[in-house]
Formats: sequence, structure tokens, C-alpha cells
Amino acid sequence: MASKALPILFYNLGGEMLYVLDQRLKAQNIAEDRSTQVIEEIVSTMFNPQLFKEMMKPQDLYSKQAMRNMFSKLVHSSIMRVNSESMEKLYDLMVMAVKYQVTQVPDPYSLLHVTLNHLDSVLKFIEGNSAILSKVHYVYNGLVKAYGSLSTFEYIQIRQCLLAFLQDINNKVSIYLTGKVQNEDGRFVIKKSGEVSKGSDVPGTIQLFRGKKREVVNFNSETKFTPNVPIFGLSNDIGGKRSTLLGTNVYLNCGNADYMIATDSSASSSMKESHKRAKAELGLLAQLLGSDKPTTSNDFKLQLFTNAETVPVTPKSSNSTPTHNVIAIKAERTGREELSQIVDEMTITSASSKTSAGEDLLSLMDSF
Repeated sequence: MASKALPILFYNLGGEMLYVLDQRLKAQNIAEDRSTQVIEEIVSTMFNPQLFKEMMKPQDLYSKQAMRNMFSKLVHSSIMRVNSESMEKLYDLMVMAVKYQVTQVPDPYSLLHVTLNHLDSVLKFIEGNSAILSKVHYVYNGLVKAYGSLSTFEYIQIRQCLLAFLQDINNKVSIYLTGKVQNEDGRFVIKKSGEVSKGSDVPGTIQLFRGKKREVVNFNSETKFTPNVPIFGLSNDIGGKRSTLLGTNVYLNCGNADYMIATDSSASSSMKESHKRAKAELGLLAQLLGSDKPTTSNDFKLQLFTNAETVPVTPKSSNSTPTHNVIAIKAERTGREELSQIVDEMTITSASSKTSAGEDLLSLMDSF
């Protein structure tokens, strides 16, 4: 089931990315029409049916670096431009949000409902664009069809795969620190009370099977867990009742309040992975690629985060540029230069093609 974990990870990360971008665009008073254009362009690329079909093929999770570069390309599929530092911090926020959701789900099956919560919010972002709505509906129905009938054990395998991918990433985020759900070392707090997962017994329960007879012995486990209470009326339909609120937009009520992420990330060491494996992963989607689009006068830069030490979320006006149709996210460098540097570090001697797989991945969304 590790081969089915990629779509769950991708669309949950994508949903969190849209939450942050939407909050930042509003906090910085970017014109509504341009903010809408940014969100719609990113959603259109992320939910492209061809990309979804490729995602749904049985495959291992990509490396952390390949995933990071994929979302950098997603951001730059819009008229918005983000510099590398802001992109790093944006991605860290996305990853920590998804890690919190994966660690806190009431049961593994709820991973599907976490994903559908993200998609429900995405539908609200683009409810005025019927063409993009049809793309999201296509992905929504495809995910429900593929994951709606999986067993609990299969979801356990998917969850374990996601936890393995996320285990070394422990960035501190103020919204979690102030909520007392994250420790100072960046690790999330695991509850020692509440309902147990569906189908589980409370700690201190021993079942003895003697032939056809079953005996239950209880002892004091000194915990405060309670039996699971079934929730009726759950639905996989759009806007249906879910088993959890995880995956909904936590920034809706934040307004312009600060939330930040420290830069002493423990993920830096985990990024030193095999360049050969990363190159292979980057080539998996090569058949979907198109030529790069030239930068147009509609591109803009947006200052997502302003401090090298932390990432405060405070209102910032967009940088002024000679062209008034440009929204800027402080982009001195583009994702292509970042990935080119990674490709250059790869110790691969053979070069049978003129274009590397890494460069191909950076062009992935340009054909959509």
C-alpha cells in the first residue's frame, strides 16, 4: 500500500499550500482579481487530469527534495513569483500541517476524509470557474473510487508510509506551539487520553481465546482513554459529514495574526539523499512535460516571509515594479535555478539526452 501513498500526500500538501497562499494574499491586500487568478492557475495545474492519472500509478513516494521541487514548480505555474527562501518556508509550513494531520487522525481510514476536507476547501476557492471545478470534481471522484473501498489494514500501511516520509521533519510552528500541540523540539504531542481508534480496545484490555470462548480481562493501565463511539452519517460526498475536522482551513480565522516557523529545521540533514534516486523520480513524470512559458508582464512578486530567522505572517504590500501587472513574491531566483544546482551535483556521467530529467520536471506544469 506504500505504492498508493503518493496521491494522499500530494493533494494534502497542495491543499495546505493553497490555504497559506490564500491567507497571505488577503493579508497583503493583493487585488482580488489577481489573487483569484493566482489560486485558479495553481489549482488548474494541480488538478490536471493527466497529472492525476500519473499520480495514481502504483509507485513509491518521491524523495523529499523531489517533492519540494514539484511544489515549487506548482507555485510558479501561476503569475506569482516566489524567491527560494520564501518557498522553503512555505513548504515547511505545508509539511508540518500535513504531519500534524497524519499523526492525529482518529483512525487510519480518516486519511481519506482529511484529503476530502482539503478538496472541499479547494472547491470553494474556485467555485466561480466551471472549467477548473470540473477538474477538481474529476480528481475528487477518482480519489473516492480508488480509496473508498480500501481496508483498514491498507490504510494503516499508507499511514505508516507517510509517517516514515515525515518523521525527520520537526520544524517549529507558532500556531502549533501556542496551541500546546507541539513541543519545543518540534515534535507533536501525542494524546494520552480520549477515544481509541475504531476497532481498538482501551489500554488495559486483554482478550483470551479458549477454543470458541473469548474471555476479557481488564487491568488498570493508568491512562484516560475511552471506548470508541461510532459516528453515524459519514459520507464521502462533496461537502459530506466527515470523521474529522483535520484538513480544514486553520487560517480562516487567523486574519492578519502572526504565525511563524523557525529556521532550525531538522529536515536539512534528511535532504542529503541519493541524487541518483532523485533523478530517477524526477523523470517519472517526463511524459507530461511541455516547453517553458516565457515570463509575461502579468507575473508578479509577493513577499511571503520577510525574516531570515522566522516566518512572520503580517500584512505586507506587494513590491512595486515598473510593470503594474506583476505580483511579486520576492523572486531573484526561480525554481529552475534551484533544481539545476541539484542536477549539477548529481554524480551521473552518462548524458544520453540534451535535457536532464530534473529540467523536465521543472517544465511539468507548463503544458497544462
